[in-house]
Amino acid sequence: MSAQIFKVNFMNNTNKYLIACVMLALIGIISIAAIGFEEDITPTEMPRITNRMAGENVIVCGIVKSKSISPSGTAFMSLADGSTSIRAVFFKNEVREVQNSSRGTNLCIKGNIQIYNGTLEIVGRRAIN
Repeated sequence: MSAQIFKVNFMNNTNKYLIACVMLALIGIISIAAIGFEEDITPTEMPRITNRMAGENVIVCGIVKSKSISPSGTAFMSLADGSTSIRAVFFKNEVREVQNSSRGTNLCIKGNIQIYNGTLEIVGRRAIN
């Protein structure tokens, strides 16, 4: 009789472990897929950015023309490539990305194109010096 109880308990525990392993594997696969999709953004030249691109993720490179950080911790920047400039905003959670950037720094910004008060801007998520 004790062998039957052991067998039932062993089977119940085995099923629990199997379910836990499958769940962890699925979480891992979803995480890897999400990270992989994030990196498929190609650099975009500033003159090619238009209002129709609002909502798209881009990478834009240029020279920092101005930078200020508001009391709330939001960083505002102007990035130029010679003939064109675009405003970039890094909110408090991402401002660490541009803390070491200053006027004249070459910088690539990865972010989302938005229209704010009729003006195109990039809401930055990442910066690459």
